[in-house]
Amino acid sequence: MNYVYIDESGDLGVGESSTRYFVVAAIYTTQPRKLEKVTKKVWRAKPHLHRHHELHARKADGTTKTKFLLALSRLGIGVRLAVIEKTNPKMDYHERYYQVMAGLIEDVPFPRQVIVDRKDTNAKRAKVLRKLRLHKKLEGVIFADSKVVKQLQAVDFVSWAAFARYEHGNSDYLALIKNVLR
Repeated sequence: MNYVYIDESGDLGVGESSTRYFVVAAIYTTQPRKLEKVTKKVWRAKPHLHRHHELHARKADGTTKTKFLLALSRLGIGVRLAVIEKTNPKMDYHERYYQVMAGLIEDVPFPRQVIVDRKDTNAKRAKVLRKLRLHKKLEGVIFADSKVVKQLQAVDFVSWAAFARYEHGNSDYLALIKNVLR
């Protein structure tokens, strides 16, 4: 079975206090257990992060980011990124997020399981998907909490690495996983 894990970095707002970019990342694997084990191993090595019950790239130190991304680069996973530059103040980037997500999963062959880090309430998500007519394309997608699905924590680091490259010009972290970028 093909597994896809999706998360994002950046915000969906537009304005002076908002980010210039929004990044959606997807990890593709046929071995989700390996991805989970790497995540748990990195988390266990950092007791000061245990109070959060999960790993977040923005809260992790540079050594943890490097170690985790290098471990991911050796797993035999695939990574796709969608980088959105927020140049149009009238665009609804919330809707754009769901369009990009649909694009990242439409080429994944069946059988597949797609798990996305939960961002919205069920009602809000359903409303956007109906409006964009994406409810059929995203049927069967699981929207889950990253505290429960450890693989989502791994994709958080990937999306953060891409975000750091585009928003801040720091490509050091993204370079660590260049071999798995599709």
